[in-house]
Amino acid sequence: PSQIESVKVRVDGKIYETKYVPVEAGIGYSSTVRLPRGKATNVEVIVTMKNGLIIRAFKTYTFR
Repeated sequence: PSQIESVKVRVDGKIYETKYVPVEAGIGYSSTVRLPRGKATNVEVIVTMKNGLIIRAFKTYTFR
């Protein structure tokens, strides 16, 4: 966690900020996002490290 500068979540082009939440089992971040019903939605998590490296992860969710 000391090397992470920021964590953001992008849903349908809108970026949601996150906040650090300490947890016993490792790194924890929290963000509240809105997903449309009945549609497959791509969610992207963007982690910016202090050394400038940017890490991205993608997942598709369908909220029914």
